[in-house]
Amino acid sequence: YNPPFEWFNVVNTTQLQNLSAGTYVLELTAFDDKGGRAKASRTVEISNSASLSAGDPVRGEHFYQRSCVACHGSFGEGTVDGPKIVPAKESYNHNGQSYSLYKFIDEAMPVGYEAGCVDQCARNIATYIKSALTERYQAYIALEGDAVTGKVEYALHCADCHGERGTGGAEDVPLFPLRASNGYMLKTYYAYSAIDLFGMIDIGMPVGPRGYPEGYADYCAGQCAADIVAYLPELEASLTASELKTLQIASGENYYINYCAGCHGEDGSQRGLIPLSDLQKNNTGLDNSDVLYRNTRDAMPPTNPSVCDGQCAEDVTVYIREVLD
Repeated sequence: YNPPFEWFNVVNTTQLQNLSAGTYVLELTAFDDKGGRAKASRTVEISNSASLSAGDPVRGEHFYQRSCVACHGSFGEGTVDGPKIVPAKESYNHNGQSYSLYKFIDEAMPVGYEAGCVDQCARNIATYIKSALTERYQAYIALEGDAVTGKVEYALHCADCHGERGTGGAEDVPLFPLRASNGYMLKTYYAYSAIDLFGMIDIGMPVGPRGYPEGYADYCAGQCAADIVAYLPELEASLTASELKTLQIASGENYYINYCAGCHGEDGSQRGLIPLSDLQKNNTGLDNSDVLYRNTRDAMPPTNPSVCDGQCAEDVTVYIREVLD
């Protein structure tokens, strides 16, 4: 942390963008609810003549998690939305021209927001991809999960929050049903990123990313994460009908809060939802003969009915019947 510094993550701070060279005073004033006030200020010199420094892989990792992981995967392995990017190539073709990895990121990535990572950001990501990410990918593809060990690791790292059976522990966070590729949302320092189960555990668990700039959770990474991923399908398959119903109700509650409570209220008492009619209450097929399920699947929420179909509609229907009603 020695000068010179660069402006960092100031996309939404327009006062700090495109400053001319010169001397500036940055001043911060804090107020409390009793009228007290305190002030701090710093004088800084701004120069626009500095050349790009060598890429920093630590910062590159954070930028990668913000801008790249959803398409290219936690380890550069690629996803349904983007290609594998490790090992890095010598050159990349774009619009009929050949680019280095740094220039390719600088000018063409991320798709749809090409100005989102330029100059030093692009250099940092390129350095991370060529060094730490490539090493992590090689370790990742060599892993073979062991479910027996995963059961032990789960008890050590996961059970406190998710419960011994994955149905919710101290933090009331049920794990099941397990989701498809990139079905999890990892909250990084910057933003949410779509991620797969292995990446979620390896990068974000337990407790989630552990601050900036020191890095992310590392209490269950690599082999530990692979072992837990191998164990979780076995645990899910062993759940009883009662446990599965508990999970379905928890899932339904989550969907209901997100998609339904705004109109119907948290207890369903608004806009004629609760109490259910006899027809809604008694026909429980969770198919086209089930009036409540069919209406939830095909017409709710009115602004975007397709957002809660399939499993979402089933879970919401069961939650409404068994909890709200």
